[in-house]
Amino acid sequence: MTLHVKVDDKLVEKARLIGRHPSDADTVTAALQEYITRHRHDIGPTSAPAASQTESARLKTQRLLAFLDAWMEEPDEQGDAWWDEFEADLTTNRFNLVTSADE
Repeated sequence: MTLHVKVDDKLVEKARLIGRHPSDADTVTAALQEYITRHRHDIGPTSAPAASQTESARLKTQRLLAFLDAWMEEPDEQGDAWWDEFEADLTTNRFNLVTSADE
């Protein structure tokens, strides 16, 4: 199917590189497939989240992504040895992040 839509070129390029897709069309197809997979449970009158919950989740996600983008721009001053030790520590001392709702 041929569809003409205006899409942010930088966004498509970033997704193409992250997903290692050979073309923009493959990138958009993969994005749509992932969207459908992630939101398939929302289909139906009883399972759809309230609009305010969806908006709240979107805002939280946007803030988190902005934070991660800013964090990735900061230079790493720790060095490879520090990160190797940190990874080894995480491997030997596993932990779980639990929210109050999970308890």
